[in-house]
Amino acid sequence: MNLGTIANYCWNNRVTVPFGSTEEWEEKTFLKGWFCQKRPNVWIGGSDRPGWYWFELKLPLSEITSIQKPSDLSERSCDFGGTATQNHRLFGRDVCQKKSQLAVVYNGHEANVLSRIRAHFAVDNKFTGALGIKKYGLSWAKWRISFFLRQHIDNEIDAQDREKIVSICNSKTGRIAIEQLWRSKYGWPLFCKV
Repeated sequence: MNLGTIANYCWNNRVTVPFGSTEEWEEKTFLKGWFCQKRPNVWIGGSDRPGWYWFELKLPLSEITSIQKPSDLSERSCDFGGTATQNHRLFGRDVCQKKSQLAVVYNGHEANVLSRIRAHFAVDNKFTGALGIKKYGLSWAKWRISFFLRQHIDNEIDAQDREKIVSICNSKTGRIAIEQLWRSKYGWPLFCKV
Protein backbone atom coordinates (compact mmCIF):
# COMPACT_ATOMS: atom_id res chain seq x y z
CA MET A 1 0.00 0.00 0.00
CA ASN A 2 1.58 3.30 -1.09
CA LEU A 3 0.93 6.78 0.36
CA GLY A 4 -1.63 7.66 -2.31
CA THR A 5 -3.58 4.50 -1.58
CA ILE A 6 -3.44 5.27 2.15
CA ALA A 7 -4.73 8.83 1.57
CA ASN A 8 -7.65 7.41 -0.43
CA TYR A 9 -8.29 4.71 2.17
CA CYS A 10 -8.51 7.31 4.95
CA TRP A 11 -10.86 9.53 2.93
CA ASN A 12 -13.07 6.63 1.86
CA ASN A 13 -13.32 5.23 5.41
CA ARG A 14 -13.75 8.50 7.27
CA VAL A 15 -16.54 9.19 9.75
CA THR A 16 -18.77 12.15 8.82
CA VAL A 17 -20.87 14.24 11.16
CA PRO A 18 -23.03 17.14 9.91
CA PHE A 19 -23.22 20.34 11.94
CA GLY A 20 -24.54 23.84 11.50
CA SER A 21 -27.92 24.41 9.81
CA THR A 22 -29.10 26.06 13.06
CA GLU A 23 -29.97 29.60 14.13
CA GLU A 24 -27.05 29.75 16.56
CA TRP A 25 -23.98 27.66 17.22
CA GLU A 26 -24.48 24.91 19.80
CA GLU A 27 -22.03 25.58 22.66
CA LYS A 28 -21.28 21.88 23.08
CA THR A 29 -20.34 21.32 19.43
CA PHE A 30 -17.58 18.69 19.15
CA LEU A 31 -17.69 17.71 22.82
CA LYS A 32 -18.36 14.09 23.82
CA GLY A 33 -22.10 14.55 24.48
CA TRP A 34 -22.58 16.36 21.18
CA PHE A 35 -20.84 13.59 19.22
CA CYS A 36 -22.82 10.91 21.07
CA GLN A 37 -26.08 12.67 20.23
CA LYS A 38 -25.22 13.27 16.56
CA ARG A 39 -23.55 9.96 15.81
CA PRO A 40 -23.84 7.33 18.55
CA ASN A 41 -20.79 5.05 18.77
CA VAL A 42 -18.51 7.58 17.06
CA TRP A 43 -16.82 8.97 20.17
CA ILE A 44 -13.47 7.45 21.08
CA GLY A 45 -12.27 8.48 24.52
CA GLY A 46 -8.75 9.27 25.67
CA SER A 47 -6.01 11.38 24.17
CA ASP A 48 -4.53 8.72 21.87
CA ARG A 49 -6.66 9.44 18.77
CA PRO A 50 -4.23 10.14 15.91
CA GLY A 51 -5.43 10.70 12.38
CA TRP A 52 -6.74 13.23 9.88
CA TYR A 53 -9.76 15.51 9.62
CA TRP A 54 -11.63 17.58 7.02
CA PHE A 55 -14.00 20.52 7.50
CA GLU A 56 -16.55 20.82 4.71
CA LEU A 57 -18.89 23.71 3.95
CA LYS A 58 -21.72 24.12 1.47
CA LEU A 59 -21.41 27.71 0.22
CA PRO A 60 -20.57 29.10 -3.22
CA LEU A 61 -17.00 30.36 -3.60
CA SER A 62 -18.26 33.92 -4.10
CA GLU A 63 -19.93 33.82 -0.66
CA ILE A 64 -16.93 32.22 1.03
CA THR A 65 -14.52 34.86 -0.25
CA SER A 66 -16.83 37.64 0.97
CA ILE A 67 -17.09 36.38 4.58
CA GLN A 68 -16.16 39.22 6.91
CA LYS A 69 -13.60 38.67 9.66
CA PRO A 70 -15.22 38.97 13.13
CA SER A 71 -13.81 41.81 15.25
CA ASP A 72 -13.26 39.47 18.23
CA LEU A 73 -11.37 36.82 16.26
CA SER A 74 -8.00 35.82 17.74
CA GLU A 75 -5.04 36.99 15.67
CA ARG A 76 -3.98 33.33 15.25
CA SER A 77 -7.42 32.30 13.97
CA CYS A 78 -8.39 32.16 10.32
CA ASP A 79 -9.78 35.10 8.37
CA PHE A 80 -12.10 32.96 6.23
CA GLY A 81 -12.80 35.50 3.49
CA GLY A 82 -9.25 36.85 3.28
CA THR A 83 -7.57 33.44 3.33
CA ALA A 84 -10.03 31.99 0.80
CA THR A 85 -9.48 34.97 -1.52
CA GLN A 86 -5.68 34.64 -1.30
CA ASN A 87 -5.77 30.90 -1.86
CA HIS A 88 -8.15 31.20 -4.79
CA ARG A 89 -5.91 33.82 -6.42
CA LEU A 90 -2.82 31.70 -5.82
CA PHE A 91 -4.15 28.26 -6.75
CA GLY A 92 -7.04 29.05 -9.11
CA ARG A 93 -8.58 25.78 -10.26
CA ASP A 94 -6.22 23.86 -7.98
CA VAL A 95 -8.14 25.08 -4.95
CA CYS A 96 -10.22 22.27 -3.46
CA GLN A 97 -13.78 22.99 -4.59
CA LYS A 98 -15.69 19.75 -4.25
CA LYS A 99 -14.40 16.40 -3.08
CA SER A 100 -17.89 15.43 -2.00
CA GLN A 101 -21.20 17.32 -2.04
CA LEU A 102 -19.60 20.01 0.13
CA ALA A 103 -16.37 21.92 -0.43
CA VAL A 104 -13.46 20.81 1.75
CA VAL A 105 -12.39 24.15 3.24
CA TYR A 106 -9.79 22.80 5.68
CA ASN A 107 -7.93 19.60 6.36
CA GLY A 108 -5.39 18.66 8.97
CA HIS A 109 -3.84 15.98 11.11
CA GLU A 110 -3.22 15.60 14.81
CA ALA A 111 -2.19 13.11 17.49
CA ASN A 112 -5.54 13.83 19.18
CA VAL A 113 -7.92 14.59 16.33
CA LEU A 114 -11.14 15.02 18.33
CA SER A 115 -9.53 17.56 20.65
CA ARG A 116 -8.10 19.48 17.69
CA ILE A 117 -11.48 19.57 15.96
CA ARG A 118 -12.98 21.19 19.08
CA ALA A 119 -10.13 23.74 19.15
CA HIS A 120 -10.92 24.73 15.55
CA PHE A 121 -14.51 25.39 16.56
CA ALA A 122 -14.17 27.08 19.95
CA VAL A 123 -10.74 28.67 19.89
CA ASP A 124 -10.72 30.40 23.25
CA ASN A 125 -7.21 31.73 23.61
CA LYS A 126 -4.88 33.88 21.58
CA PHE A 127 -2.08 31.32 21.42
CA THR A 128 -3.66 28.49 19.44
CA GLY A 129 -3.77 28.71 15.68
CA ALA A 130 -7.23 27.45 14.75
CA LEU A 131 -10.14 28.26 12.47
CA GLY A 132 -12.37 29.87 15.11
CA ILE A 133 -15.60 28.67 13.48
CA LYS A 134 -17.76 29.67 16.46
CA LYS A 135 -16.77 33.32 16.02
CA TYR A 136 -18.37 33.44 12.59
CA GLY A 137 -22.11 33.89 12.13
CA LEU A 138 -22.27 30.87 9.86
CA SER A 139 -24.32 28.51 12.04
CA TRP A 140 -27.08 28.62 9.40
CA ALA A 141 -24.77 27.10 6.76
CA LYS A 142 -24.47 23.39 6.11
CA TRP A 143 -21.18 22.08 7.53
CA ARG A 144 -19.69 18.65 7.98
CA ILE A 145 -16.70 17.38 9.90
CA SER A 146 -15.08 14.23 8.61
CA PHE A 147 -12.28 12.39 10.34
CA PHE A 148 -10.30 9.19 10.19
CA LEU A 149 -8.61 7.87 13.32
CA ARG A 150 -6.20 5.01 13.73
CA GLN A 151 -9.05 3.20 15.49
CA HIS A 152 -11.04 3.27 12.21
CA ILE A 153 -8.63 0.97 10.37
CA ASP A 154 -10.66 -1.99 9.18
CA ASN A 155 -9.62 -5.34 10.64
CA GLU A 156 -10.44 -6.91 7.28
CA ILE A 157 -7.50 -5.34 5.43
CA ASP A 158 -4.22 -7.15 4.94
CA ALA A 159 -2.10 -7.25 8.14
CA GLN A 160 0.89 -5.67 6.39
CA ASP A 161 -1.25 -2.79 5.05
CA ARG A 162 -2.81 -2.33 8.48
CA GLU A 163 0.61 -2.14 10.11
CA LYS A 164 1.77 0.46 7.57
CA ILE A 165 -1.31 2.68 8.11
CA VAL A 166 -0.90 2.39 11.90
CA SER A 167 2.77 3.40 11.64
CA ILE A 168 1.98 6.39 9.45
CA CYS A 169 -0.94 7.42 11.66
CA ASN A 170 1.25 7.27 14.79
CA SER A 171 3.98 9.40 13.23
CA LYS A 172 3.71 13.19 12.90
CA THR A 173 5.84 13.01 9.75
CA GLY A 174 3.60 10.27 8.37
CA ARG A 175 0.43 12.24 9.11
CA ILE A 176 1.89 15.35 7.44
CA ALA A 177 2.80 13.28 4.37
CA ILE A 178 -0.77 12.01 4.00
CA GLU A 179 -2.24 15.48 4.67
CA GLN A 180 -0.04 17.07 1.99
CA LEU A 181 -0.56 14.23 -0.47
CA TRP A 182 -4.32 14.60 -0.08
CA ARG A 183 -4.01 18.36 -0.80
CA SER A 184 -1.81 17.84 -3.85
CA LYS A 185 -4.22 15.24 -5.24
CA TYR A 186 -7.54 16.96 -4.53
CA GLY A 187 -6.64 20.65 -4.27
CA TRP A 188 -5.71 23.18 -1.63
CA PRO A 189 -8.54 23.75 0.90
CA LEU A 190 -9.69 27.39 0.97
CA PHE A 191 -8.95 28.06 4.66
CA CYS A 192 -5.53 26.34 4.82
CA LYS A 193 -2.55 28.62 5.36
CA VAL A 194 0.34 26.10 5.44
